[in-house]
Amino acid sequence: MSLLNSSLGFGLFYWIVNIGGFFAPLMASALRGNAHDGYTWSFVFYGAAIVTAINFIPALFVYQEPEKSGEKPSVQTVWKNITTALSDFDFMMFLLIFSGFWLMFMQLWDLLPNFINQWIDSRHLASILPAALTDNGNVKAEQIININAFSIIAFMVPWSIVTGKFNRLTAITAGVLLTTVAFLGSGLFMSGTVVALMIVLFSFGEMTCSPKFSEYIGVNAPPDKKALYMGLSNIPFAFGWIIGNVMSGPLYDAFGNKLMLARRFLTTEKGYTVAKMQGIVDTYTKANPDKLSIDTLNGITIESFNFMPHIEKLLGLDTYAVNKILWNLYDPWIIWVILSGFGLLTIVSMGFFAIYKKRKTKRLANAKI
Repeated sequence: MSLLNSSLGFGLFYWIVNIGGFFAPLMASALRGNAHDGYTWSFVFYGAAIVTAINFIPALFVYQEPEKSGEKPSVQTVWKNITTALSDFDFMMFLLIFSGFWLMFMQLWDLLPNFINQWIDSRHLASILPAALTDNGNVKAEQIININAFSIIAFMVPWSIVTGKFNRLTAITAGVLLTTVAFLGSGLFMSGTVVALMIVLFSFGEMTCSPKFSEYIGVNAPPDKKALYMGLSNIPFAFGWIIGNVMSGPLYDAFGNKLMLARRFLTTEKGYTVAKMQGIVDTYTKANPDKLSIDTLNGITIESFNFMPHIEKLLGLDTYAVNKILWNLYDPWIIWVILSGFGLLTIVSMGFFAIYKKRKTKRLANAKI
């Protein structure tokens, strides 16, 4: 299979996947509502369940399982094949290296929405981008993130033709480099427009390396084990997502969570005691009993309370001005520098892996002479 044909084939697959990835956030954004509506998060889950259930219709009544030739492999044969694949040094090294990329990659969806909700001023972006807005006039985070899927739908097919002209490992490394730069850039600034542009750049990096990752495994897998190798290629995805989420939560609380930084501001900059802060929480709770959710029926704690409105009133400033004060004091963007380090590690490791593969290929070629 030529570089161009395989690149286009995997590009088309990735294009189709992102069609669903584009429409789902739009639906979720409409179903969840806004704060003044009381939020309707449960509708998002109901909608997702309904859409998932609809998939049973073509699966049960349209799809036909193709006939398989030969005998069904035994359990022992299956486990032997899996063991053989997992003992493939080059294959496992490639998966391990790419796990660092997935660790960083998935935080665009798992962590960046929180960061956008708390820190990003997207009022200018709202004036040029037709999108659902929050109560304060910002573009909803899921709609900003959705620029990723839209970019892939718009450019994946022609871009796969471009990347099809390059060596697979070279394209993968270049793609990881683009996504790392964009990932870092999306967290260094408070501008929603800059975040949107970084997500577009991130998308081009993703379109360069992610389909190429699957293509590389599919092309280099043994002919009789391609399905097995493609299935095991999800190991980096699982590893990166699990480890990434275990890390990102504590990291965000330590460096980027605005609720925690607001409490730190009151204690370190304004000298508030725990008793004074608890008094603010108690006053709010008594004045707003209707705001208590199921999770806070026993009272709102200092740790869960949003002190931002209090700080805004204390300083006589709006949310955006207070955000800038906290941003300049505590540098919440540091978390993106830390997570981008995994992208950088992947780039360096992939470079060494490419050199290793090139030398191995040359050595095997010389051995046949």
